[in-house]
Amino acid sequence: MRTCVVLCTFNGEAFVAEQVAGVLAQLQPVDEIVVSDDASTDACVDRVREALAGFGGDLRIHVNPATLGVVRNFETALRLAKGDVCFLCDQDDVWRADKVQRMVAAFAREPQLMLLHSDARIIDESGARTGATLFGQLRVRARDLAACDAGDALSVLLHRNIVTGATVALRRELLDLALPIPDGYWHDEWLALIAAAVGSVRRVDERLIDYRIHEGNQAGLRGVMPRVRIRAAVSRRGGFHAVRARKLDALIERLRCLGSRVPVARLHLVEACRDHWRLRANLPQRRTERVASILAEWRGGRYRRFSNGWRAALRDLVEPLP
Repeated sequence: MRTCVVLCTFNGEAFVAEQVAGVLAQLQPVDEIVVSDDASTDACVDRVREALAGFGGDLRIHVNPATLGVVRNFETALRLAKGDVCFLCDQDDVWRADKVQRMVAAFAREPQLMLLHSDARIIDESGARTGATLFGQLRVRARDLAACDAGDALSVLLHRNIVTGATVALRRELLDLALPIPDGYWHDEWLALIAAAVGSVRRVDERLIDYRIHEGNQAGLRGVMPRVRIRAAVSRRGGFHAVRARKLDALIERLRCLGSRVPVARLHLVEACRDHWRLRANLPQRRTERVASILAEWRGGRYRRFSNGWRAALRDLVEPLP
């Protein structure tokens, strides 16, 4: 299997050379490296070119004329990738030397495997280990990991995304199915959902990268999670739920376009999830008129499967509309 590392950069001169060094030091050498820089204003591209000067494989360095943002920059880079197995690579992490070897072996063992991810050790700006892990910081539950291992990744991912792009390897075939990425989705979230719908999503039960937390993070724990948690905590019922339903509409539309690649049961699961969020978004103004719908949704098990169980049901019952 030919391997491709897809490295996206933006004003990353501080750490990118160390990341590239880790990629080049892999026990199984990579065949191809694609770099997409999102119109950096520092010396990031120069550092990348210097670090890759001795690379003997296929190399493509693309610089966007204007900043596209994290998701569109990764989409641009992924469109340039040609390898059989593509590794998503952030500019500021550090890879373990056996990362490529371990992940390629997993794809070779399982033809249905579309996307593979792993846990990570958290390091600080200086590279020192903090003692924390990525799964721990994201509060990934053991039961969710077990469900994914058992082949039910789609149910887990419809509830919440547990896949972090910096740890991801994917089969090139997935890109033909998943691109373009609809507005409103993070690239790792969307790729994981499509992979789980058409094949399998698994994780390597080891920490294959050091995930760096620093002031310049564009996404991940510092860049994304605080905003997500704050929005979920303060948002009133209705608007947030309607956004979830619209995102699922986009997913359903794509899955229907993929036809027989998507098992009917998986399509129906996504439709049921969309219907749940749509119902929550459109409950009546009067609390007394909500009771019957909430009870029916509870008895059908969809509060437990797609939301936060009794807490979500109780919130829908008592919270006033905006």
